[in-house]
Amino acid sequence: GEEGVGIAAAALRTFSLARSDWLGACHCLLRILSSAAESSRPVEAVAAWSHARRALSLTEKFKGAGAGAGRTFSLACLHSFGVVLVGYSLNMTSMRLIRRSSALSHGQYMSRNLTLNCKQTCFVQPSRLMGHCVSRDDFNIQRCRDEVASTHALADLASGGGEVSWEQPHARWHWLDGELSSNIAGETGAVYIYRGAASALSLRESLLSRAIEPDVSRFVHEHMEAEAAHLELFELLLPQSKRTRLLPVWRLSGWVLGFAPALVSPRALYLTVQAVETFVEEHYMEQIVPLEQQGRCPELVKLLRACCADEVHHKDDAADRAQGPPGLLERAWMAVVRKGSAVAAEVARRI
Repeated sequence: GEEGVGIAAAALRTFSLARSDWLGACHCLLRILSSAAESSRPVEAVAAWSHARRALSLTEKFKGAGAGAGRTFSLACLHSFGVVLVGYSLNMTSMRLIRRSSALSHGQYMSRNLTLNCKQTCFVQPSRLMGHCVSRDDFNIQRCRDEVASTHALADLASGGGEVSWEQPHARWHWLDGELSSNIAGETGAVYIYRGAASALSLRESLLSRAIEPDVSRFVHEHMEAEAAHLELFELLLPQSKRTRLLPVWRLSGWVLGFAPALVSPRALYLTVQAVETFVEEHYMEQIVPLEQQGRCPELVKLLRACCADEVHHKDDAADRAQGPPGLLERAWMAVVRKGSAVAAEVARRI
């Protein structure tokens, strides 16, 4: 809606402050999100957040504000967004944060004061917490296919193309086709991350001549089960012609990405999973928000939200098990993993 676009535009304008005053920009964004919350239209706040999060990735390139400034700004935005989603009064919360952050220098982190329950981002509880994985019985897959086909037909008409069925091999790819192709690539890679990790754990067990901790093995197999359920859903949804042709590449890269850190240590595996799932959560929300704003594909959105909630749970579970914030080298590794995941998703959208 126009209100959401206006809020996002205002948020983007505040980033001109970022070169010289990170905390000032932070305060402006908090007030903007407060206005979104007061409008009682959380979808508009989600739209503002989606645009603001993209801009954050650019503003973090500015180095002149002192150590930790980019992290400070990002955490403040995350906290504001989380409060919007759980339905609290963001206005009072943001004012408390403004007063609190005023006492901090540009070189300090705000993480000691800010927390975020990211499970609320996807509005549904993860299926793992309800004792089962998502499955085909939870969704009407045929309705999802019909919704995607209808969206494809509308996109064909808008672009002046011919009326070619969505399932035809020579049908054009539109935005949603690329996004769903990247989803099946990501879920394929996720399954093989855990397969690679399981292989590494078996190798460590044989090399060290002692049993691997049961918690690590359970972490791998439970998460692999959930990812396999996600993959099955997307395989039922997408015809072969709408799947990326690079699935063998994603299988190999996923296996290596799981095997290498698990061979080093359980903590390395947990941080790798946390980095991957951080990207995957953002990736799903970039699909959910536009579809909801346009009022399209409600059954597909339901499926995407369930998968997203599982991924958020995986991220939080990995972060809890890692037991402590990442060090410098670990942060560098996580940044590489997130960037690599983003590149892989973009390639899967196109090939």
